[in-house]
Amino acid sequence: MQQEERPIQLAGRALGRERHICGLFNSRDEEQQVLRSFIIEGFERGEKAVHIVDVERCHDHVARLRESGIDVEQAVAREQLDVRRWQETYLRADRFDQDAMLAQSKSC
Repeated sequence: MQQEERPIQLAGRALGRERHICGLFNSRDEEQQVLRSFIIEGFERGEKAVHIVDVERCHDHVARLRESGIDVEQAVAREQLDVRRWQETYLRADRFDQDAMLAQSKSC
């Protein structure tokens, strides 16, 4: 049985079926405000989230997820959340290597 797909919302707008999103924010608070409901809705839909963050902001990022009501440990245990350091994904060996990025997974 195929599940009916509900529209995905981001910043108050429904996203189309094909999507790639890049968000630019003026502050960490603005980023959290815009992305909070998007992240929670994705978890409720059973989707997986991969968050790539600066190692210096990793603990703050995880704390903000918790403040949003996300049970981080449970989401990680269900393999629904994967928080990776950007230094070990995007710029390994000081250059971008797509294959290495996708093959490597190192949580904060």
